[in-house]
Amino acid sequence: MLFLVFSVSALVVYDNRYQEFTRLENPEQTYVLVFLEDSWKRIVPALPGQGSDISGKIRLIDKRGKCIRQKRVGLIRQIDLGRLEWSTNSMYCIGVGEWTFDNKGSWDWD
Repeated sequence: MLFLVFSVSALVVYDNRYQEFTRLENPEQTYVLVFLEDSWKRIVPALPGQGSDISGKIRLIDKRGKCIRQKRVGLIRQIDLGRLEWSTNSMYCIGVGEWTFDNKGSWDWD
């Protein structure tokens, strides 16, 4: 019975499915790449060495707040943010893919 009460209270606390852990803007500040991790996995116990094995989503958002593209990623914290490249009409990131801002010609790493 105690477990049931604990699990119900944990579901109430972790009602949001995703928690933002970082965001990166393009140099022109017109697009934002938002990295979200599954927040429910924070309450599930993990073995040593598995603390950063969290899945999540990556979203490309324009300056009006519209989500242009999103992708589910298995290990969100292992994406190399230092190798993220912005151009005038696209974004390229190893482990994610190349996303054009008009959503034509985009491709994903799978």
